[in-house]
Amino acid sequence: MKRTTIFLTLITLVCLAVGGAIASVQQTDILEIVLGNLQITDDYKFYFGNDNDASLEYDEDGTDQLRVTGSTIFEDAVAFDSALTFTGGYTLPDDVALTLGTDSDGSIEYDEDGTDQVRFTGAAIFEDAIEFDGALDIDSTVALGAVMTVADDIAFTLGTDADATIMYDELTDDALEITATSITLAGAVDATGAVGMAAGGTIPDDIAFTLGTDSDATIMYDELTDDALEITATSITLAGAVDVTGAIAATGAVGMAAGGTIPDDIAMTFGTDLDVTIEYDENGTDQLRVAGAAIFEDPVDFSATPLFSTGTEYEDDQAATFGADADATILYDETTDDALEITSTKITLTGAIAATGAVVGTSTITSSAAGTIGWSVVAAGNQACTTTCTSACVYGYDDGTTTIVDCASAIADKCVCAGAS
Repeated sequence: MKRTTIFLTLITLVCLAVGGAIASVQQTDILEIVLGNLQITDDYKFYFGNDNDASLEYDEDGTDQLRVTGSTIFEDAVAFDSALTFTGGYTLPDDVALTLGTDSDGSIEYDEDGTDQVRFTGAAIFEDAIEFDGALDIDSTVALGAVMTVADDIAFTLGTDADATIMYDELTDDALEITATSITLAGAVDATGAVGMAAGGTIPDDIAFTLGTDSDATIMYDELTDDALEITATSITLAGAVDVTGAIAATGAVGMAAGGTIPDDIAMTFGTDLDVTIEYDENGTDQLRVAGAAIFEDPVDFSATPLFSTGTEYEDDQAATFGADADATILYDETTDDALEITSTKITLTGAIAATGAVVGTSTITSSAAGTIGWSVVAAGNQACTTTCTSACVYGYDDGTTTIVDCASAIADKCVCAGAS
């Protein structure tokens, strides 16, 4: 049984299908349908309000969608089974959620009585660019499938208590600034520009800080093996001063174009087995000390007196030069005379000289000693002085001829010997 009640007031033609029956009726104040469906033909509007303030229409010959025009308020929940398009914008009252998904998987709500912010709940993907004119609070993970742009001098704040910020400081430094009490980078970081750390930075043990497009150099604290800072590169240039409070181990050549300073009483050690050290002994001799066997392959200038506590050795035919104008040299001439050569305009010997071999002078040899020079006169008795003298012979003397004779002459009656005999 069907029951339809229509009160006619104006003459406006509408096409209706009531329970399958089609009828032509005028606009009514009340349309009551007990059983069946109400069907409005394509492209006909169902108006609301005396001035046609709002309407419903299925726009078959246009967008092929149900179109709602006019200001509309849904006082109860509304479920949409397909896409919903707002051509004139849409306003949700405060604290009312727009729920998305069959299982209410996500929602959008302006939380007026809480945070006073728009709140998105549930997993969300923004497939196109989005601009935020105000602050954005993120309570969970955000995955960016495309570039995210934050305007100059606007901080991207992280942490419930705003513990860290990321901002491009256009006004002052014209650089990206990351501010936080502590920053941990869990993966690799590639930097195409300079990286400044105003508060310093920490790299975990055994993690390499890599430099260069082709990973040409690395800096790493090797906790596992050497327990030391390792700098690896084909060549390392330190353009400024470097303060090192611990030991430095270098596996390659070290050059200091601007010089370097090593503190007092700190040794620079050479050799895998620490074979040689150089140290300024401030708390001892107050001198530069070189310990271990050392060879100077090029000339060395000493502006003060050098001391050799274990002696020193010069290679054959290498001269030790003395005087600002190279006034004197000492050289072992292996190539020609196979002898020690002392060359100078004048040589003064202030102590005794003990020579186990021949002493050859190319100029006058003078002694300024006030007493004996240590020679002795020994009677020979017609015998060569080389036999008579137990030390070296200076010359022999023949009493018969009162002449000086050679040390090897058998007619010598007296011998002048260079030392006690």
